[in-house]
Amino acid sequence: MSNPRLSISQLAGLSVTGGFLMWAGWPPSPAFICLFIGFVPLLVVEDELQKRALPPTGWQLFGVGFLFFLTWNALTTWWIWNASPGGAIFAIVTNSLVMCIPYLLYFRTKRLLGAQPGYISLIVYWVGFEFLHYKWELAWPWL
Repeated sequence: MSNPRLSISQLAGLSVTGGFLMWAGWPPSPAFICLFIGFVPLLVVEDELQKRALPPTGWQLFGVGFLFFLTWNALTTWWIWNASPGGAIFAIVTNSLVMCIPYLLYFRTKRLLGAQPGYISLIVYWVGFEFLHYKWELAWPWL
């Protein structure tokens, strides 16, 4: 295990940067290419936390993941505020919390099985999450 190269504020900054990249690539933006690299900062943060002397806790990963998803959700669905400020806050925070589930499952899988199965599991978990999120009663088709 190596010493941390990035401070906590830099890790948080990477999470927010990833959220901005996902927002920048979201339709109808012509910068859709950002969607292909939007998760990279989040994966860098996770990798950096894994390299520290003390392995990260689920809460640390949850914190950076939640910041990433909260940024993405807030920037993409800000317009809900026009209908109901309370509803917007609830929808954005709740959706960000739910989006953390596949990320935390990926973290656990990567820790147990290694990097390659972990990265493959992220794809599987994310596609499964999208499918379930689209089909359940609280569907969120805007994001």
